[in-house]
Amino acid sequence: RHDDDINRLFFYSLSSARVHSIQLRAMNGEKIIGSFDGWLVLENKFCWTMSILNPLTGVHIHLPTLPTYLRNNREHPSLWKIATSSNSSTSYNNCIIIVIPIQFSPLLSIRFGKDENWTKLDDKSIYTDVIYFKERFYVIDRYTRVSIFDSYLKKVIVFSPQGDLRHGPNCFAELSGELVVFTSKYRKSSINRFQYDLKR
Repeated sequence: RHDDDINRLFFYSLSSARVHSIQLRAMNGEKIIGSFDGWLVLENKFCWTMSILNPLTGVHIHLPTLPTYLRNNREHPSLWKIATSSNSSTSYNNCIIIVIPIQFSPLLSIRFGKDENWTKLDDKSIYTDVIYFKERFYVIDRYTRVSIFDSYLKKVIVFSPQGDLRHGPNCFAELSGELVVFTSKYRKSSINRFQYDLKR
């Protein structure tokens, strides 16, 4: 949790079972809109810039701005999900990042060291989650179709579970070394878990 008044980040450590806090650098109009693998995702709504910050090492990496039509209003964040091919705490050289903007929910990617702007991977569906798992990116859409992208960002597999699971949102979780999908059915107000066979 981020306390805006004192600009401190509070987090719970599973190893020590205690709450710790870190003093962050000056935010300069930036807001924390998400986190992944120990990194914070920042967005400045005044100039539409985005970046990622490691609060422990202080490493701050700037991301390209989103295309105008994918920017959300100033009251809400522009990104829904983010995943990266590296969890380094100091550098993101030669790293691939895939994001899902809130507006229209397409897939965008960037390869650090190669790309200067976002590349559109796919906008044919409304995507709800992305995760990097066993050296591949997995994405899932509102109809619970799972697509797998290799390290060259080539879509190699698309498959769907059996049954009508179109009531999202759908999201991934890694449990005991396996990748599972959670989908909530609004009509039944229940959570159903489905495990995909990823040994293909």
